[in-house]
Amino acid sequence: MVRKFWATFLLGVGVGLAPAGGQEKEKPNLSFGKTQDLEIELVTVPDSVGSGGKPAPTGADAKMSQEGRWLRIDVPFATEKKITPEVKFKFFLEGYEVVEGEKGAKDTEKYVVLTGEVTYRDVPKGTKHYAGMFLPPASTLRFAGLKPNGEADWSSRKMNLRVEATDQGTPVEEFFDLQGDREKE
Repeated sequence: MVRKFWATFLLGVGVGLAPAGGQEKEKPNLSFGKTQDLEIELVTVPDSVGSGGKPAPTGADAKMSQEGRWLRIDVPFATEKKITPEVKFKFFLEGYEVVEGEKGAKDTEKYVVLTGEVTYRDVPKGTKHYAGMFLPPASTLRFAGLKPNGEADWSSRKMNLRVEATDQGTPVEEFFDLQGDREKE
């Protein structure tokens, strides 16, 4: 009687330790790049597009004030399939808006989240893709509080960028979180 118990117990443990049908977790088609590859800069509205979808440089860029520039955000990503029919990105730009106090009251800050979506079709396999979004000058100033080089708020953690993606309508488990990624480093 004891022998049967041990044989059954050992057989049960052996089955429990074996991989289910030898299956490994499949590598996802879409993955986000590293935080240090994120590109955020103030640009003028592009008249033409250079290689890689980036605006061709113009001589007027150096003379333009912050008030007339758009905030361009390019988030790196990679795809594994030869062709991915559709990839959709949803951007969440989180920050604080300065709200002027009424009748001499002190200015306050209000938490704000701006959202935007972009869809790419027929994306080829590659590791050097960028999902891009532009924030208009007025919205950029809303976050920068009319101060020069307001984009420095990114490094002081007053602003955050979070990007979620869907691959052919299926949500991608991984997401891009600028401040969350910095905490992991």
